[in-house]
Amino acid sequence: DALCFIRILEFGFKISFMGVLNSIWLFPVYRTAYGLDEADRIIKVTVGNIPEGDYRIIVTPIAAWIMFGYTMFLMLKEFEWFIGRRHTFLRQTIPRNYTIYVSHIDPKYRTSPALFEFFKNVFGEDAVLEAHVTMDIPDLEKKVAERDGVIGKLEHAINVEDITGKTPTHKPSLTGTEKVNSIDAYAEELKNLNDEISDDIKLIEATNFPKNPDIETQSAASNSVNMSAFHMDATDQSMVSNLTTADPYAATSIKDNMALNGVEEESRELDNSRRSNTSSNILRMSANAIGGLISKEDGAFRESGFVVFKKLSAAHAALQMAHHHTPFTMNCAEAPNPDDIFWNNIGKTHKQLQVGKLLGFTCTVILCLFWTIPVAFVTSISNVAGLKEQVTFLEDWIEKAPWLEPMLEVIAPLFIVILQAMLPIILLEFVKLEGPISTSVMEASLFGKLGAFMIIQTFFVASIGGAVMTELNSLVDDPGGLITILAETLPGQSTFYVQILLVRTFLGLATELLRPSAIVIAWIRGKVGPNLTEKERNTTWMGLRPLADPLEFEYAEVLADSILYFMVTFVYTTMAPFTNYFLSFCYLLLGSCYRHQLMYIYPTTPDSGGRLWLAFINIALTCMMIAEFTLFGYLGLKKVPEAVTTMIPLIIVTLLFNFYIRQQHFHVGLYLPSADGVEEDLLKNKEAPLEFDFVKDEYLQAAMRKKVDNAENYGVDREIAHDENLYQETVDAHDLVEAGEEAERTVGEQSRNSIFQSYTSKKSSA
Repeated sequence: DALCFIRILEFGFKISFMGVLNSIWLFPVYRTAYGLDEADRIIKVTVGNIPEGDYRIIVTPIAAWIMFGYTMFLMLKEFEWFIGRRHTFLRQTIPRNYTIYVSHIDPKYRTSPALFEFFKNVFGEDAVLEAHVTMDIPDLEKKVAERDGVIGKLEHAINVEDITGKTPTHKPSLTGTEKVNSIDAYAEELKNLNDEISDDIKLIEATNFPKNPDIETQSAASNSVNMSAFHMDATDQSMVSNLTTADPYAATSIKDNMALNGVEEESRELDNSRRSNTSSNILRMSANAIGGLISKEDGAFRESGFVVFKKLSAAHAALQMAHHHTPFTMNCAEAPNPDDIFWNNIGKTHKQLQVGKLLGFTCTVILCLFWTIPVAFVTSISNVAGLKEQVTFLEDWIEKAPWLEPMLEVIAPLFIVILQAMLPIILLEFVKLEGPISTSVMEASLFGKLGAFMIIQTFFVASIGGAVMTELNSLVDDPGGLITILAETLPGQSTFYVQILLVRTFLGLATELLRPSAIVIAWIRGKVGPNLTEKERNTTWMGLRPLADPLEFEYAEVLADSILYFMVTFVYTTMAPFTNYFLSFCYLLLGSCYRHQLMYIYPTTPDSGGRLWLAFINIALTCMMIAEFTLFGYLGLKKVPEAVTTMIPLIIVTLLFNFYIRQQHFHVGLYLPSADGVEEDLLKNKEAPLEFDFVKDEYLQAAMRKKVDNAENYGVDREIAHDENLYQETVDAHDLVEAGEEAERTVGEQSRNSIFQSYTSKKSSA
């Protein structure tokens, strides 16, 4: 994506530089027309200086032929470059290239083994590695998130002890008064969570993956539990719910009362582990097994999943095939990077996705309609001369404060930039309604919406709305004068867009290079949060990011901004040739700045594999057509038939070019050809069979991947010492209980003897 983005800026520079060469002969023709005597010097070197009926206007469509013909030639060359780079990317031995995303799976294939069997039957047994249908596992995901939090606390507590030499302590609850050793407490909590998570994963695997021989054993062990044990009275249920605090030496009696046949087997396994020195762990695992078997919340399959192939050719063949007779069912798409997946959106139903897309589209259209008002108003501010004629009191203000006029002219482009900065934040919320499965998918959708906004709002509404607002009174008297007004004002709007693009370029790049917000946030992060080790200092805490952990580059937003540059380039490259000089400078500056930032600042992920380049070319083709029709309409206002006639063949050629390039170029750019896939498969297996450790279980849900996880700085020696301390505490507690029971028996015997002696004494006296 980074490479494609820089290439797009180079593409824009080449087009604008051709416009610079065109301007060498356009400037004299426009300047010598003498159509606007009172216009400023810039307008006199635009097509607006040519009066109606002047045959000099014929140079404009000729220049358009040169510009758009060169653009189409460049586009073909860019496609050659992109397809080569894209296929090289698709040949890489990375997880996403060997995986496909299958949505809306047929119910009879909606398990991992069934989905695996389906694709194995289609492509052969040696073509498919594994399949993972996503599951609803809210309880497990909650426990894993809790475990991650405990690991962070444990690592920090260990760092405190190692660096400061002081043993950290904390209160186990808000209402507690006694502090505990933080390392021991967090270590014990982590062990408990690891046990629970491990048991939950084993149970889910035993229930949902009977095809796996290793899991069949787990399933058989689970089935060995005597179901009559679940008919417990209130006392037994209370004992199970409080097993973590129960007397560890009461294990035998509790097990007898609950009649769990499978517990002894797990007890023998745990006896071989260092973590099972006490019977409390045995009871805890028993309780977890019972709770897991009773709960049916986790483990239900969703509608979507991932299929991992052993062959590149098979993976890309699967992407291009229809796998079901029902539309939208068994639909295959390119898999995102494993770390880029939004797991909550994986497996949403067809109805949920369609309703979400409809809502997102509806909200976008409504916003586009209402966004016209502020954009048109801000644009009208830039034309102070026309605004003074419509708003009489404004002229009095400017006479009293002459500095107000240049300020309004400068502030209008700044307001446009501010409005455009707000737009991605709003549209991103609309995109989230569509249920994107990854950041790259979300960026692609956001780019499409932002690109449309740039064309419709920032360009057309600003151009037409600004002209209408400044001539509002005359339009009320003569509505037919709109055509003449547009003919006079459209070339003049070029200066407004140059101002916008210069403000956006310099202000945006200054913010990008200096990164003031990132520096302030990093400074705050350096003052608060865990900072004892390099790892802690380089880790984001509570949303505060250090400089070592920058945000991902926002390709959709930055690339959508470039759409405005290209729109202005295509429309004004022949109508106002001076814009090419400013645009060439902007493209060069943007390219050099972002090349530095992408190489030295931003991470390389997430990456769509260049798909945003295809989305850009798609919009650029639309921009070309819009620019040609705009020029065609403008030339019609000049009332020179020859000029209009010259534009018609160019429009037809561009339409045919659109039709030609959309036939195969986009398709070939998306997928790896079968010949290349087979060649790459043979090459990778030439010397030795390819190992698939790089992709195995990568598309298993994150919560299912690790049964046990530990703090990085929690070494073996520390773990053994912790277990020994825990064991000694348990023994001491048991000895204390025995001593208390012995004392109770002694006191009871003495009390009975004392009562008996008192009774016999009273009886004797009587």
